[in-house]
Amino acid sequence: MPINEQQANEWAGSATADQLTIIKSFRRDGRVTADQCRQLMLVSTGVAHCFVAGGPQPPMFSLPWEPVQGAHWCQEVLKRDERKRQTLDGPQSKSTKLAHKNAAQDPGFLRTFGHERELNVQPLNSHVPFLRLMFDPNISDLMHHYIEEAVGWMLKGGSTRNSFLPLLWVGLRDWSISSAWTRGVVLLYAKEYKERVQAALHHHQQVQDQLMNRLLFDIGLHPDHQLHSLAHFPSLTARQVRRSGVSQRELRERWA
Repeated sequence: MPINEQQANEWAGSATADQLTIIKSFRRDGRVTADQCRQLMLVSTGVAHCFVAGGPQPPMFSLPWEPVQGAHWCQEVLKRDERKRQTLDGPQSKSTKLAHKNAAQDPGFLRTFGHERELNVQPLNSHVPFLRLMFDPNISDLMHHYIEEAVGWMLKGGSTRNSFLPLLWVGLRDWSISSAWTRGVVLLYAKEYKERVQAALHHHQQVQDQLMNRLLFDIGLHPDHQLHSLAHFPSLTARQVRRSGVSQRELRERWA
């Protein structure tokens, strides 16, 4: 039986989506390390490539509304991330393993992955493209619908706790209160889940096709005839058999 809402809530537990996706600092001083910075940008870059070309796969979303603005935010995210990577991998990497030499820069960088309220305290010209992308109402609705579909697949296709993914369920449940970082993680998680499901279905279809081809071969037919059902076999009525003198067996042998 499919997973129901009561089971999903019980299995998900009380943790919020932000709590499930938190990046913990392994330093006593709480400083952001270069590796943590790269991890954050892996998500922001991945989300941007869901909308604009240039990633390992074609974009999965289009931007029919205000395409210039939406695409602009994505491009700004990619530019910011690339500049930051160059800094982390450049001369700075020889002197420190931190994301920033100055500790005062850490909070500002983390806020670019923060909550919607950050947009209310940021100057209008502040460089926070990831925040603007993730909390644009239209783009947010598009991502939410995509995750909602993934959750639907999980509930309908699963039947046990092993097939339940808490982050998918909680990410959808807490979408309105989650940070830009959490939203990005959940979106990419849903994308990965749907791709795996589609790959499994494709593999299943290939197996089914192989079994059908073997069946056709075993009964004396060639698979390249693309006969996918015995219902496609040529057939004659009893009267036609008597008139033509051709038996069903002979007809099938001729067809094969």
